[in-house]
Amino acid sequence: MTPGYDTAELARRAAAAVLSSRDPDLATQLEGSFEGEWARIERNLPEEPWTAGDSGHPIDPGFFVGSLVASTLWAAAFFAQAAVASRPKERAKRISRLVAPLLALARDPEDTLALAEMTRRLAEIADRLAAAPVPPDPTSDEEAPADLRLQVTRSGKHYSYLLTSRDPTVDLPRDVLFSPPLTEPESFARGLLRDLDALGDQTEEERAISRLRILAIARDLAVRLLPEELSVALGKLWGRTLELRTEDTEIPWELVAVRRPDGGIETLAEAFDLARTFARRPAAAALRLKRLAWVAPSDYRLDQRAEERAALSSHLGSAGVVTVGSTFLAVLSALADQDFDGWHFATHGTARATEADRRGLILDTGEFLVGRDVGLATGRIAAGRPLVFLNACGSARSGPSLSGTAGLVPAFVEAGAGAVIGTQWPVRDSAASAFAAAFYDGLFKDRLPVAAALRAARRKVQSLWPGHPAALAYVLYARPDTRLA
Repeated sequence: MTPGYDTAELARRAAAAVLSSRDPDLATQLEGSFEGEWARIERNLPEEPWTAGDSGHPIDPGFFVGSLVASTLWAAAFFAQAAVASRPKERAKRISRLVAPLLALARDPEDTLALAEMTRRLAEIADRLAAAPVPPDPTSDEEAPADLRLQVTRSGKHYSYLLTSRDPTVDLPRDVLFSPPLTEPESFARGLLRDLDALGDQTEEERAISRLRILAIARDLAVRLLPEELSVALGKLWGRTLELRTEDTEIPWELVAVRRPDGGIETLAEAFDLARTFARRPAAAALRLKRLAWVAPSDYRLDQRAEERAALSSHLGSAGVVTVGSTFLAVLSALADQDFDGWHFATHGTARATEADRRGLILDTGEFLVGRDVGLATGRIAAGRPLVFLNACGSARSGPSLSGTAGLVPAFVEAGAGAVIGTQWPVRDSAASAFAAAFYDGLFKDRLPVAAALRAARRKVQSLWPGHPAALAYVLYARPDTRLA
């Protein structure tokens, strides 16, 4: 093999080790640092390593060394990430120290002997990482919370995917897989959400049209985002429990299409008992749900909310559902000072706010509850690990902020909630209430795990109003196997 191909293989193996780790954020940051140099090399590198395309002229050695530096630096970025996520910490420190001399070497690519030695050392580390067991995940229990875990990481102009299973007999892709190149992902996501906002649901014809539009969106997302090997694998695993671990909150991943065994297509949300998780926050394995806070503003006409509350009371009793004043002060005081196992908000959302920091819930007298407000109650929320149901239009929408991700759902997850449910686009009152009632029936009456209860609620809404887009609007952040204690 030529040195160039050696380092390309090295980078591939390093990427696999990285995406088996537990902290994808640093990989994204490091990869961005080297992406420009990599793109420059790719634009100019001929097909054969030592000849200039069809002319047969040899490549300038300095240029080839430059390409070798770029690919080695690319691998080093992945190694640094793998090191940070690995255990013990001493190994992480040793590997991380390799990055500094590589950066210096990039400024002086004539030192080919030093480059060859560095590549050799990196190759040794790659072999050790490949042979070592995956480090324990500090964010979850030892037993995997789902049949399947799909880890999705945004890395520069691609999404990367790693599909794993707690069942060693399941046939899965062995390597990390990558999406087609992304061009304008943020613009695409904004336009897609506008299309979802416009879905009709009031008549049978509108619902039929909405169903076709959602299927078209689902297929389009699968074609644009999923490599073929991953699509085929998911189609064969239809009906299982799936944990979607990702920091990406802008793409409605629940809508990505998967092919059914009979050849038709469904969304991921319909094909699996699906829940999302963040890598940085452990999820609860059990929910208590003995005492639930009910928040419903008095100055909005939400005709179905009485039925929604009645459904809750049928499971918890009238004493188990406590009305919390729906002013900003009352909600914040209750979040910070009172012990509740659950929170149910039945209100309107501000999903169309331009800035993610301003997306939240509308309370009495036009007051708002947004993500940063939840941070004031982190201690109480983390201690109680409550279920939080944000039954409002677009309550799950979030996006990048000054640092990290802003929005109510990530705020409650970061604060320590055991499970959080919200919506990705507007939902009409009748469908929202029916969905909530069906979810709680599944959780309390049928004793289903949260992901299975959510999927049962989707089916219930579809049975009442075939094609209703509200059935797919809901998103769950939790361990998929979380259930009542």
